[in-house]
Amino acid sequence: MRAETVSPFIDEMVKVFQEELAITCQKKSVSLQNVPVTWHEVNVLIDIRGAAEAAVIYSMEEDTACALAGAFHKDKSFQGYCYEVEDSVKELFNIVSGQALKILENKGLACTLPGPPSVIMGRLHAVPVVSRPLLAVILDTTVGLVRVSVSMVDKAG
Repeated sequence: MRAETVSPFIDEMVKVFQEELAITCQKKSVSLQNVPVTWHEVNVLIDIRGAAEAAVIYSMEEDTACALAGAFHKDKSFQGYCYEVEDSVKELFNIVSGQALKILENKGLACTLPGPPSVIMGRLHAVPVVSRPLLAVILDTTVGLVRVSVSMVDKAG
């Protein structure tokens, strides 16, 4: 797993948050996560296939998911986690991942999203599609912490 294949997911998330949602982000920490489990209440899982194969997990607490959904819908207020919040964060991180894939394609790694994002609710649940360590980056945003965990294999070497 090389940094240049992982960084587009973090960079695009920061870009989308700042430009589209008016939410500022700052990297708080970077670590290697050897156990593929969820660490937060809401975990959006994106599967990627092609020249690079990856699992990307965007994780946050429920109140952060509600705030992100509200910003995504231009200041709509959500009082609690619901299907509309779940659909919104799935779409938001699908957009982020799609933008990251465009960057990877420009680097010669053509990849696709073979299916829609899925959500794993709760902490310490096994992530079934991950069999390798994940590079985890915690971002401090104005609406709460968001963890981006990426497990990627560049099949081109």
